[in-house]
Amino acid sequence: MPELTVEYKKGDFILVCGESGSGKTSLLKNMKNRLGIEAGYVSQNVRESIVTDKVWHELAFGLENLGYPSDYIRRRVAEMSSFFGLNDIFNKKTTELSGGEAQLVLLASVMSTKPGLLLLDEPMAMLDPVSAGKLVSILEKIHNELGTAIIIAEHRFSGLLGLCTGMAYLKDMQVKKEGSVAEVCEYLYENKAPFYSSLPVYVRAFYELGAKNRGLELPKSVNDGKKLAETMPGEIKTWLDSEYRFRRKRNSAEKTLELKKISFSYGREKTVLDRLSISFYAGSLCAVLGGNGSGKTTLLNIISGIEKGFTGSMSVKKGSRIMLLCQNPRLMFMKDSIGEELRSFNKTNRSPLSDGEMEEIIKECRIGHILDRHPYDVSGGEIQRAALAKLLVGRPDIILLDEPTKGMENEFKKELAALFDRLCEKGMTLIMASHDLEFAAKYADRCMLLFNGDVVKSDDSDDFFSGNSFYTTDGYRMCGPSGHETVKNEKMSMMKAGEEKKNVKDIKLPLILMLVSLLVLVPSTVFLGSVMLDNRKYYFVSLLVMLELLLPAYIIYEARRPGAIEIVVMASMCALCVTGRVVFYMLPTIKPVIALVMMSGLAFGPLDGMIVGAGSMLVSNIFFGQGPWTPWQMFVFALIGFLSGFIGRNEKLKNSRPAMCVAGIIMSVVVFGGIMNPASIIMYEPDFNGNMIKTAYLTGFPLDLLTAGFTAIFIWFGLKPVMKRCDRIKRYM
Repeated sequence: MPELTVEYKKGDFILVCGESGSGKTSLLKNMKNRLGIEAGYVSQNVRESIVTDKVWHELAFGLENLGYPSDYIRRRVAEMSSFFGLNDIFNKKTTELSGGEAQLVLLASVMSTKPGLLLLDEPMAMLDPVSAGKLVSILEKIHNELGTAIIIAEHRFSGLLGLCTGMAYLKDMQVKKEGSVAEVCEYLYENKAPFYSSLPVYVRAFYELGAKNRGLELPKSVNDGKKLAETMPGEIKTWLDSEYRFRRKRNSAEKTLELKKISFSYGREKTVLDRLSISFYAGSLCAVLGGNGSGKTTLLNIISGIEKGFTGSMSVKKGSRIMLLCQNPRLMFMKDSIGEELRSFNKTNRSPLSDGEMEEIIKECRIGHILDRHPYDVSGGEIQRAALAKLLVGRPDIILLDEPTKGMENEFKKELAALFDRLCEKGMTLIMASHDLEFAAKYADRCMLLFNGDVVKSDDSDDFFSGNSFYTTDGYRMCGPSGHETVKNEKMSMMKAGEEKKNVKDIKLPLILMLVSLLVLVPSTVFLGSVMLDNRKYYFVSLLVMLELLLPAYIIYEARRPGAIEIVVMASMCALCVTGRVVFYMLPTIKPVIALVMMSGLAFGPLDGMIVGAGSMLVSNIFFGQGPWTPWQMFVFALIGFLSGFIGRNEKLKNSRPAMCVAGIIMSVVVFGGIMNPASIIMYEPDFNGNMIKTAYLTGFPLDLLTAGFTAIFIWFGLKPVMKRCDRIKRYM
């Protein structure tokens, strides 16, 4: 390695940056070797650096090796545990630590020896955004409160630039530029250095939009970026739209992998996956996101067959070959050189690649210069690319990638994304577990968030990031939704026709189920219950009606797995209808129930409207008394909610008060009166005839008009506020 010189003084905070293989790790290791105990070193491989079984022992390990007395060690360990907030995990096994916890434990262990200089080699590479933010706060605390000088090599700059007193750029084992943050960033921009694209989005926006010429200061944090966006909002928005430009989403109907109700746990206490169900499709890149310890790696291990779920099932397209790029790619190499490993693996391949195909993969992965080197003698980014090349040699159909962009600069990430695009075009399924939100936002077709053992959010990348606070991009934090607004509008216009066709196809089966249940099963059950059972089994008939209405709901809900919010909203609407009926019980024809059931259907669709209508009648009759009328009322109000759901498909119509008042009048007279009036005869007259039913309808018609009038009044005054709140709730469903 050539002579490298990076100057520092007490209290400095220096950021060392550069492409993979530029010498960052070598620089830090050589500094540690020369300075010895004066420098504390935290390596890239945190798990490999932890050597003891318990957290408290790891904190004491360095002090024990230096021969300090036990009283001093206990005091120092207690101090470090409190300073780093490790008291809750003090007696925990080190094998049970999450990535963020392990990083903090190793850092605390190093700091227990009171080094004058702290060397950190990509400490945030394996951390989720929240854990990375906590680490930055800890480093700021160490720097400001303990006065320790820090030199950190890192590709993820978010949160770091504001702490740095200096910066050094390495390339080809040489220090190309050293100075302040502004000086080095300007050097990267003016010299069109490949590493320039790895700078934070707000720094690149500053230079590319000419903000410096306007006398503005270089932004060093997202907060500074927000101020920049306020100064030049139009230009920033346009620039961000090009930065996060929309790439047409690859819609494939070919399902290659499906997991159903998979559960998995390590031991009795820690459940990692809890009845998780998800599908993956050919020709697409799916990013699995989540905090450290959320189950991303476990999910990939189950798919690859390394682990097996305790419950549930997994189905894979016949003949598909699954290959995994693990979190520590060095474990994938057993030969003395990377080139030998690739050649050896190709020989075991079911269909060996030709020399030309091998050369193409080597070129695509940019590993030609390290083929003769040992896997343990290359940088983190280089071994990552070599491991990916080995995977491609195996001709996989489904590729599992655990942190594939770890240790890579942005320039190669672009090439990696282009490679992923080509693999997707060939029909491969790519599943990527990652903390790299910028990469996922730009290049993934779909993103999902793992939390508490299940997928809490799964959407295309634009929609996924637009509503998040922590799991989102710096561009979104700078400008909020407007930062992605044009991109999202472009996507919606491009996909509108396809989505409409898809919606028609998707609602066919649910619609048939609801129609059969509501128009065939339920009326037949209600009628036969009145006639054949002589109205004596109305509890049984009511229960049967509810089950028949819930049958399509169960099938549809099970298919689309609604969130807890939707279930709670349906229960709340039922409770509101029951309350409205009870409050107005002294006035038989003056009740808001028809209006509320209609609004439920208008806001949430036919299925939810149907369930709210039937459920509210069944529950409210607990107060009014159950009887043979209960099944009839359940049928009528379920039908009102169902029909309102179809009216609600017309956005213009459902928000028009006059139109909805007319609809309310029709529902009251035709549906409610048209069924309940004849029902009063069918329930109590065994030998009913047509004249009796006609008489019942005519005598009840004036009361129906009165009900219709008050329903219209309730709709007129309640439609807009209720629909406004329902629309807000729907954003979170």
